[in-house]
Amino acid sequence: MNAPAKIPAVEAPGADMPRWLPHALVALIIATLVVSLAAMAIWEERIRYRERAEVATQNVSHMLDLHLSSVFDKIDVVLQSTVAQYQEQLAGGKVRPLELKLYLERQQALVPEIISLRIIDRDGVVRYGAGIPGGGPVNLGDREYFLRARDGSASELIIAGPLMGRIAKQWVVTLSRRIEAPDGTFAGVVYAAIPTVHFERILASVSLGPQGAASIRTADLALVHRYPSTRNAVGSREVSQELLDMLRRHPTDGQYLARTSLDGVERNNAYRRLESYPFYVIVGMASRDYLGGWQGHSLILGGLAALAVLAIGLAAWLMYRSAERLRADLAVRKRIGTELETLLEERTRLATELAERADEAEAANRAKSTFLAKMSHELRTPLNHIMGFTTILQREVQGPRGQDHLHKVEQASQRLLELINSILDVSSIESGKITLALRDFGLAELLEEARQGLAEAAAAKGIGVQVVSDPALPARLHGDPERIRQVLNGLLDNAIKFSEQGPVILRAHRVPSDDGNVRVRFEVSDQGIGVAPELRDNLFQIFNQGDNSSTRRYGGAGLGLALCKRLVALMLGEIGCTSAPGDGSTFWFTLPLGAVDENPGVLGAGDWQRVRHVLAELEALLAADNFQAQTLWKRYTPLLHAALGPGARACDEAIDSIDFDTALRCLREARRAVPELRDPAH
Repeated sequence: MNAPAKIPAVEAPGADMPRWLPHALVALIIATLVVSLAAMAIWEERIRYRERAEVATQNVSHMLDLHLSSVFDKIDVVLQSTVAQYQEQLAGGKVRPLELKLYLERQQALVPEIISLRIIDRDGVVRYGAGIPGGGPVNLGDREYFLRARDGSASELIIAGPLMGRIAKQWVVTLSRRIEAPDGTFAGVVYAAIPTVHFERILASVSLGPQGAASIRTADLALVHRYPSTRNAVGSREVSQELLDMLRRHPTDGQYLARTSLDGVERNNAYRRLESYPFYVIVGMASRDYLGGWQGHSLILGGLAALAVLAIGLAAWLMYRSAERLRADLAVRKRIGTELETLLEERTRLATELAERADEAEAANRAKSTFLAKMSHELRTPLNHIMGFTTILQREVQGPRGQDHLHKVEQASQRLLELINSILDVSSIESGKITLALRDFGLAELLEEARQGLAEAAAAKGIGVQVVSDPALPARLHGDPERIRQVLNGLLDNAIKFSEQGPVILRAHRVPSDDGNVRVRFEVSDQGIGVAPELRDNLFQIFNQGDNSSTRRYGGAGLGLALCKRLVALMLGEIGCTSAPGDGSTFWFTLPLGAVDENPGVLGAGDWQRVRHVLAELEALLAADNFQAQTLWKRYTPLLHAALGPGARACDEAIDSIDFDTALRCLREARRAVPELRDPAH
């Protein structure tokens, strides 16, 4: 009997399905996720770089707006004063050409941005001003600004250009005003011309990257100047369509991305219309400049993503080759995922550390100011004791050799105290803790005290110090005399230090002011070594001392002029210098001060409040036998004498003799004798 045939077993569907398929799907999902994360990170970083570029261009356009507006404001002031001068002569019935020409030259010198300041008569002929050709009359009667001034009725500022100057032979922008005769009819035009190349320095001063560009255009988009400059482009109105579209939607300011037709470079641009003048400033940063860092980061992230994708593919391929290596392949994927997470965590940690470093830098700056202030206070206390005991020893030591040594100790201590005070003042100003002690003071007394304070140092070098005061100034003013004296002492000390001969002259005269204050200009002139032009811009920077030879010869810490500038700015003034090597220097500063009653014996409510504060501090120092009491008394001697009356003399003698117990008793007796200073409880 035959055996039954063997029926082959039927395999279940899918039994031979490769095991790599689910792992390949997982690998594909992970690779897609990695690529998506990398692409998202790259795109978000590009957005941040573009946002930073937009903020930077907006800030630069705003800065250029302020700078150009200030230049035009100065020119308009000169034009208005010139109109007033010329109309005054017309009203007098006679124009004085020589006097008018000199006046125009002086006014032009006040504004270095303009190359000409001239007056055109009613017929359009240029009559007055510097640089007028002698070959024959120059007629500008066909110029737009002349026609607008002639046909208009209001005396408003007229801006025209850019146009090719017939006298200057270069592209200029003109600012002009109408001149009227005494009967109100048209009498001419005064105009000032600014060369368009002047804007080169302004536009070149801003940092926009190697391929950045900045330009100034008129309200109708005529090009005034562009940096970097392009040949034969002045007056061109060719702009991108993107700018035109933005101007229709936002005519005052905005942001747009466009490729410039002049050079084909794509830039992120910001435009801004000047608030008071018909000009646009347009600044742009090239995409390839501000995206340079982003491109490097993108390459790194893209490379990491590519490595991750390759690693995931390799893991899937290994799983496909051998089911036995399944666990090893899973471990590889886990390791790769961990590395990716580590990279993301590292990036997050670096961003956090960067923010922490910025906070630490700001905290370090605050700590520096606090440290300087505290250390200056701590150093001043023993230094005042040294100076006080030196004064005592000078009275007890009789020999000339000992007196000479003590005098040198006193001079060195005084210099060190001045340096510490300067450091403390600079630190206080930077931290915003310094305040002004406003009160009434006598100008003549202030100038004389400043002169006497440096008289000994000047006499040691055989140099005289002279004071010249404008009779037009009020006898008494309202301000902070201590800070004004501090600035004067700093400038006088510099003048004496850098002079070998000739007098040092301290001048004070009144300058025009339209805000109701008395504007005083103080000048300190010397016949010293002078200042080179390349060093003049850095004179008022902190720790600046000019060149190395001056540093070695004259010494100093470089704080004096920097402190003077900060103090003048605190008092809402301006400071500057005019000098030439070998011809001496004139340092000046102007301050707005208040005029007060000519009676110096009457103290206001603010003065009495200041006196009470000073007396409270003085009593505490005298009770502690602190030599700073001498410094405080000398600093406020005029104010305290005015408040305490005859009783101040006894205090003065006791403090000068370092008899602090007697000084404290005299001070309290003098205070009780003044009704305004008595304790309300008694």
